[in-house]
Amino acid sequence: MEIVKKLTLRTMNLGKIQIRKAVTEENPTASLAKIVGRTTTAQPVQSEQGESIRLIGEFNGVNLLTGEAFTSTTCFIPNFVAQPLANALQESESVDFAIEITAKYSEKSAVGYEFGVKPLLETKRTNALQELMDRAGVALPALAAPVTEESNIAPIAKKKKIA
Repeated sequence: MEIVKKLTLRTMNLGKIQIRKAVTEENPTASLAKIVGRTTTAQPVQSEQGESIRLIGEFNGVNLLTGEAFTSTTCFIPNFVAQPLANALQESESVDFAIEITAKYSEKSAVGYEFGVKPLLETKRTNALQELMDRAGVALPALAAPVTEESNIAPIAKKKKIA
């Protein structure tokens, strides 16, 4: 497995030339890559290609055309996939995901193809520390109910009616 500075289609040897060779009128669709990861941070960034989202965490990717495998702590995936992960991180310390990136021939596109993404598993919000505690069989004791001023007052006995 090759360690790369950032996991992108380009660093996985899937540039425009390789994708155009894989996707033609005769072969209109191709599976390009599978990416699996756990992201802990999503940072919006501006580049010459436009706005994108940098995911930070642990990522592995496989080029499905060559079989090459890659790993990185930074990942860039299409924004329409990265944005929901970034949103989920607002409610969780990390998010697990696995996707397959495909390309489909398109005469309308300037590059000759369009990307598609297939989820390989349901995106899952995670709590890494809780998972570790569960695997280790460590449970925190339950907290006692809070004591309030009202809970310290003894109930008043009801008077019995005499008939």
